[in-house]
Amino acid sequence: MEPTGICLIEQTAIAGTSHVDDIREKAHGLERGAQLAFEHDLRNPFDPWAVKVLDGKRQRLGYVSCAHNEVVARLLDGGKRVVGRLRRVEDVESWTRIEMGVYLYD
Repeated sequence: MEPTGICLIEQTAIAGTSHVDDIREKAHGLERGAQLAFEHDLRNPFDPWAVKVLDGKRQRLGYVSCAHNEVVARLLDGGKRVVGRLRRVEDVESWTRIEMGVYLYD
């Protein structure tokens, strides 16, 4: 049984999903509560705090929004285990909105 995490962000949308090939298929292939991995994207030329959001197959779904990415990046850089949990997938016209919670584990 997985230990209980501390909820850092109850709900946030994954940013940049419109720039991911086949995002609709990837997103709808996930189940509610699916664990999402984070990876600090140190080579991102636009944002030094960019954090990739990856599914269980390590496919990029997008990024942690810039409203929250610095905290997540600093925790990851400090060796902490921070993960996302899928809350909801919604198709909004041509855009796929993926909502997640963000949790800190021991």
